[in-house]
Amino acid sequence: MHKIFSKINKEKNSNQGFTIVETLVALAIFSSSIVFLIVVSSGGVSNTTLAKSRLTASYLAQEGVEAVRNIRDTSVIADPSGEGWSTFISSTSSCTGTQGCNIDPSSLDICACTGSTCNIPYSEASGYFGYDQSHDSEASGYFGYDQSHACDLPSGSIASPFTRTIFILQIPETAANDVLVTSKVTWYQGVSEQTITYQNILMDWQPHISAI
Repeated sequence: MHKIFSKINKEKNSNQGFTIVETLVALAIFSSSIVFLIVVSSGGVSNTTLAKSRLTASYLAQEGVEAVRNIRDTSVIADPSGEGWSTFISSTSSCTGTQGCNIDPSSLDICACTGSTCNIPYSEASGYFGYDQSHDSEASGYFGYDQSHACDLPSGSIASPFTRTIFILQIPETAANDVLVTSKVTWYQGVSEQTITYQNILMDWQPHISAI
């Protein structure tokens, strides 16, 4: 009888030990699953943030090229004598340097890039990049720098993470009046620098009429 009870107790102890092992294995699997989900979730959030930043940077880079195009068209239209292109080239001379420039798309003010002047302003109140706080958004629709002080940060705005640098380069291989406009927007995603570049070639579309 004693042997029978001893055998039963051994089996019970053996079953209890196996249950503890199963529990530990289950906890290990569960913990690994939680860690995996956290890693996947954090990676998804990071990818979403990067995608959003890249989309914003793409628009800002394209805006830079369109600002240069606007200056070109404004200069040409304002001078029917045929000197509008020369005016455009001289007015954007600060964009031909190695440091480039930035342009307020609303006022078309041009700023040579020195220090933080090429940081694009961001209004926390309105959620707009470069929104001028002195104007009503629906009435004016201004996006850019402070209209009263060229390239200064508007009141109530901060320097956004995005920096836009615009370069204008004459293309020697093409017609003498062709220029390559490069608008580069950079920002940091964590410790990694990200860059979006938008380029376009602008030409002198104004007809030149020789004097008779």
